[in-house]
Amino acid sequence: MSRLFLAIIILFQSITHLLWLSPSTHSGQVAIPWMMNNGMVLFGNIWEQHAPGSSLLGALAQLLIPLEHSSLIKILNTLLVITITLLVYQLATKLRNKPTAGILSALIWAWWEPVYGNVMLYFDTLLALCVMLALVIYFSRDKQLKPQHAILIGLLMGLGTIFKQHAWLAVGIFGFWILLRHRDPKLWIPYGLAALLLPVIQWGVLLSQGLFDSYVFWNWGFNLSGFM
Repeated sequence: MSRLFLAIIILFQSITHLLWLSPSTHSGQVAIPWMMNNGMVLFGNIWEQHAPGSSLLGALAQLLIPLEHSSLIKILNTLLVITITLLVYQLATKLRNKPTAGILSALIWAWWEPVYGNVMLYFDTLLALCVMLALVIYFSRDKQLKPQHAILIGLLMGLGTIFKQHAWLAVGIFGFWILLRHRDPKLWIPYGLAALLLPVIQWGVLLSQGLFDSYVFWNWGFNLSGFM
């Protein structure tokens, strides 16, 4: 029965997101990816105060999927929302050991998501996907947290920082939780190194392109200085 209710929730989300809800987008998900695919450079001659993950994702999708861009982002956003719905259901069911808890949690997410996630494929929603995946891995493990779990969680949390700068706070909180809860260097050290891997690769690419200083200004200086 719970699976039937979950299927109804997903069907409702699919219909409303594809056919009814406002197709609100941000330049970082449509216009900037288009400019990137037409020779312009993020943090070079494209000034953007957000982390680059969603723009990179949008540019790759526009290259690989031959659909009109507004339809493409609507489909990708619907898939993103449904994926988070499934993760919310799985996590709540695991935490309470009751499918009813999963259904109620999925209902709350489905009801409020169009209010707080009303920009398609937005930075916050992509960050939420990374955090939810990390939480599902953490709570779906066996009783013992293993290094491979810590590495996967770290990679996902590090990926979140590429979608939104605020994820660094979540990286720290998750790491602090692992440190307090498990107190094993074989867990929190791999977590920390894995969380840094993707951001370090990103910084290395930006340095090689001579764009690191611009990235630091637009991602941090511009936002924190009050210029915005």
